[in-house]
Amino acid sequence: MKKTVLMLLAGLFNHDREVIMKRFFLTIALMGFFGCANAASESLEYGMAVIDAGAYVPKTDTSVERAKSLLSAVSKVYRVNQQQAADMAAMGKNLANEKGLNATMAELLDWSLVACDVTCTKADLASFISLYIATRAETRKTHHQTVHGLLILKYIAKTTMGSFK
Repeated sequence: MKKTVLMLLAGLFNHDREVIMKRFFLTIALMGFFGCANAASESLEYGMAVIDAGAYVPKTDTSVERAKSLLSAVSKVYRVNQQQAADMAAMGKNLANEKGLNATMAELLDWSLVACDVTCTKADLASFISLYIATRAETRKTHHQTVHGLLILKYIAKTTMGSFK
């Protein structure tokens, strides 16, 4: 049934079904935290902070400002809008949860900023998030240990092969 609804929505609005699904799940998550009426009116960064915390956070919480900063930076570096960055981080968080990891959206965006040297594409963002999740799931290391290990691999790849991608 959900697949049929998504296909119908994709046809009506001429959007890619995958995009519709990502936004659908992010909206559902936000609705769970804010209630149906307030989900659309809350800022993207606030929604991200609440999802990462797993509970209510004050709008003045530092995690909201961090989310805003991360979304802004990722949108510039990867040439995506902030909604797309949040959608990809939400999908990454869901994938991480399925693998038994407690990764936050902020950690995924943080890693993606470290992974890209200057500017990257939307496909690179998806690849870097997937690489982070796969590495963290395999090693069961913390966020910082995973990023540190991947940076070492990035340096080795860059010095021996010329590219990390």
